[in-house]
Amino acid sequence: MKNVKESKKIYKIAHYYSKDYDKYSVFVESDIDEDSFVKLLGALQFKFEELIDDSESMDERHLICILERFFNMKDITNECKKYLSQTQLNKDEWEMINEFAVIDLDSGNGFTIIQIDLYESREFCCTNGQAEYKKFMDNQLPNTLEFENEIKNKRNFYPWLDVHSN
Repeated sequence: MKNVKESKKIYKIAHYYSKDYDKYSVFVESDIDEDSFVKLLGALQFKFEELIDDSESMDERHLICILERFFNMKDITNECKKYLSQTQLNKDEWEMINEFAVIDLDSGNGFTIIQIDLYESREFCCTNGQAEYKKFMDNQLPNTLEFENEIKNKRNFYPWLDVHSN
């Protein structure tokens, strides 16, 4: 993989209950550590549930927009789609965090892709002493109108939801 700085990590964000991992998984480059990223993903899902709908999951494309805009992450999904076959697991092998040793077939270079499961990251945050959701979200997320408006951006990602509510 070209141009990934040594301190940066490559994350694959996937959802255990997705019907098509190859279609819906996204990749980001970030210097955030795994534990902090899990908490961030959990907090984002809680904020989405609070502002939009607690029966929905956040669309991965929406998540990428938020991560890029507010958390200084880079969307590298297009560059990493070619590694999807090297980052597949049987359902019984899924953990909240899975690491994959990946080989770039063009260069022969190896690197690591860290998969974070959206479902498990949310569950971890509500069963690991993080039950005070408001305080947890306040510690993890920006407290700005701009951020809340981006979370509420249903028109681009959730056409089946009433865009006039909330």
